[in-house]
Amino acid sequence: MYVPRGVSRKDATRLLTDHAEYGHWELDRLSLLRDGSRRVRLRRRIIRQLRATW
Repeated sequence: MYVPRGVSRKDATRLLTDHAEYGHWELDRLSLLRDGSRRVRLRRRIIRQLRATW
């Protein structure tokens, strides 16, 4: 995911929070580029289910 230079830190945080909550993603890596833009790598959150014991 690419976040342009003009996006404020607060708006970028809100954008990433929405992806985390509704898309089940989590932050893997955040890179700040020379021009002030951000490159964000997200990964799918793994949700493990417990086995039901009878």
